[in-house]
Amino acid sequence: MMVFIAFLKMLAARAKEPSTMAGISVLAAVFGIPPGTVDLVTQLIPAVAAVAAIVMPEGSTPPAMPTPTANPPAREFGGP
Repeated sequence: MMVFIAFLKMLAARAKEPSTMAGISVLAAVFGIPPGTVDLVTQLIPAVAAVAAIVMPEGSTPPAMPTPTANPPAREFGGP
């Protein structure tokens, strides 16, 4: 699971680079994919990476909320 998360983080980092988008476009053109489809795919890759970044948990869990340990001491009534 950790390898998959590391792979997704690497893809997210690479997807932000213009050279990656250009490379995807060239590969798609070589395989005969229409330019409109290539543009759609190159826009979807960073969007999917952004959604993955939102959905994936961080490396550590947040600390738990403190719970009250006992009832507070009762006040004594009576004036001076």
